[in-house]
Amino acid sequence: MCFLALALTAASTAVSVIGQVQASKAAQSRSEYEASLARNNVILSERAAKDALARGKRASADSVARGRVNVTLSKREFAQFIGIQRASAAGQGVEVGTGTAGEIVIDTAGVGEFEAQTIAADAAREAQGIQINAEREAYDFRTRGAAFAAEEELQRQDARSRRRALPFALAGTVLAGGAKGFSQFTTFQNTIKG
Repeated sequence: MCFLALALTAASTAVSVIGQVQASKAAQSRSEYEASLARNNVILSERAAKDALARGKRASADSVARGRVNVTLSKREFAQFIGIQRASAAGQGVEVGTGTAGEIVIDTAGVGEFEAQTIAADAAREAQGIQINAEREAYDFRTRGAAFAAEEELQRQDARSRRRALPFALAGTVLAGGAKGFSQFTTFQNTIKG
């Protein structure tokens, strides 16, 4: 009877040890997998940040280019308008380069130049806003990437910790099983003597 109890205790201890090994390996594998996912997210976040900056740069350049085109169109419109003013004044017999007619042409040219500068400044502000938004988006992606990097390190630490703890857990199980077996054996010996 004693040997059966000792055999069952030994078998129970062995099964517990195998179960702990398997559970530890599964937990280590899960931690390594989670760390790999976090590493991939770090890489994807950096790519997204670079993409945001590239898109911002392109959109900013497009805004500046549109501004240049609009400035050119505005200057042409005002040049045409000045031509119409001169032709109208000349058609009425007014000398265009002097007096009120000359002042009107000069004022119109000034308004046209102001309009062109306003268009250029608006395009530059729009381009700057686009660039700032792209940099903010890239910063957000990089911040997320840093969080993923921290998660990766945490998961790797968890896997290492589980690897280091396994021998101690196994030793505890074996010692507990041995103590239980010893107790059963001692109880059996005392029963036989008694």
